[in-house]
Amino acid sequence: MDYNQYRFYHDRPGIRVTFSNGVEELTITYILYNHVTAKKFKKLLDININNGLIGHTDFEDSESDYQMLKKEIDNLIDKLNIDKNLSLNELHALVENTTPTEDYVRLNKLIHSMEQQNVRYTDEPLITATFDFENSKTMPLENEDLMFFRIDRCYGDLCMGYNTLGKHWIEMAGGDEKERIDEVRIQKHLSSEGYMIFRPSFEEPFHLTDNFVNWYKKNTDEKLKLDMALGYIVVGKLVMPIEWNTVYCEHRAKWTAFLSKFKTITNVEQTFVDDNIVDILNESKMINEIN
Repeated sequence: MDYNQYRFYHDRPGIRVTFSNGVEELTITYILYNHVTAKKFKKLLDININNGLIGHTDFEDSESDYQMLKKEIDNLIDKLNIDKNLSLNELHALVENTTPTEDYVRLNKLIHSMEQQNVRYTDEPLITATFDFENSKTMPLENEDLMFFRIDRCYGDLCMGYNTLGKHWIEMAGGDEKERIDEVRIQKHLSSEGYMIFRPSFEEPFHLTDNFVNWYKKNTDEKLKLDMALGYIVVGKLVMPIEWNTVYCEHRAKWTAFLSKFKTITNVEQTFVDDNIVDILNESKMINEIN
């Protein structure tokens, strides 16, 4: 291992996230970036991290996972007496405009998981996860923060969660929901929610950005503006082997499939990453043989 390649990770504040499969745990580590809005994310973590943890994983990676996800959605639809003939987009719209009881919040998360599985662009696993904290405080989003939103993201990115209700612009475009283009609630606040990306980027770096621009121009005469808060703010990076920073990587795909079996987030804590990168990669089983 060429340690010079890992100097980027050295001497930075970070976050350790622990997942469980019910028998054993797996801990991964992120470093936090130093840009203006990432520092605000760090400040919000300082304020909120001792509140109760709220974790959610979209770790459906196999056909059996997909069927279990579909069954849970169907069960909640029955329980809530929702019309079974609604499309997924119609169901999502209904849930977004309903009082957020525990069941509706759960159904909303499951719908997001299903939508993610329905848009596949690679044979590699496509999984994500989020963490947040109960009764968490937020900060107003300022003009300077708008400079850090990004539509296209990469494997291992840690993003600030999109802090608003309903679908954002990119989700609308992805589902071609042009009839709902006026319903988007633009993000106005920063939060301590972390959105973890474990899926590869597209071959072209502005693939999603270009798709959105073309979709938006086709479906509205409104001008694109910076304060639309398009995409997510990337606030950190997964500590991972350097060779994983590519579009295709067999070992990364194998590890991601391994991670997908750890479906429960049990702990999120702050840390400081010095030069102990080998220890971190060993702890996360990224450089060990995965059975």
